[in-house]
Amino acid sequence: MEQADGETIAPSIPTTSYQCQELILFGSLRSEHVENLEARLAGLCDKSCQEFQEHELTCTLRVTPSATSLSSQSNVTVRLRRVFNFDIMNQTANKWHMRYMGMPEPTVKCPVIVRKVIDSVMHSVNMMEFIKALGLRMEYEYITEGKVYTCGKIKIVLNKLKKCESPGRYDVSHVKPFTNAVLVEVSTALPDGVEYMQEAKQLRAFADQLLPLVKMEKIEYWKK
Repeated sequence: MEQADGETIAPSIPTTSYQCQELILFGSLRSEHVENLEARLAGLCDKSCQEFQEHELTCTLRVTPSATSLSSQSNVTVRLRRVFNFDIMNQTANKWHMRYMGMPEPTVKCPVIVRKVIDSVMHSVNMMEFIKALGLRMEYEYITEGKVYTCGKIKIVLNKLKKCESPGRYDVSHVKPFTNAVLVEVSTALPDGVEYMQEAKQLRAFADQLLPLVKMEKIEYWKK
């Protein structure tokens, strides 16, 4: 993740591998209560936080179920992000963070969502052409702005989402708030294949410290 000025925020993702296990919980609260949550985080987290403003494209690759396969197949989801600003000449506008997120593991006893993620960085002056070349289809896009806090290996992100009313037009007059709510994400990351239950319990314990301001949940977002 990058700040609006183009500087990179140190991620919680291990740097030894492009693939890792992400442990995550989700919550939300109304905008008027964000200051109270920020005060709580200031007391719990590391000394400073970072502000960001980014543009995200969410794309899918349609997967046709095989007649001989006994297991269900899900569409591949890829998310692409870049620093968002209104200066199209800024070189950071063409630097994208690409992330593939696998389906969450069916861990009923685990108190958090566990999913595999693959991260990469690319540079493109025409991302839509690149997306089409990969066979991906853009499902939706949005602008997100907010703050990132850290508490050791735990990352807390406050997101305020805005929609692009006209695809490809990102000036102020065409970007409007989705809602009066702020999305909260609490996560940590581990190398792929390692035992995660202890870290999952620690993440759950940290998230519970945000009560009653925000309830962090293991939301089954993949179920439609």
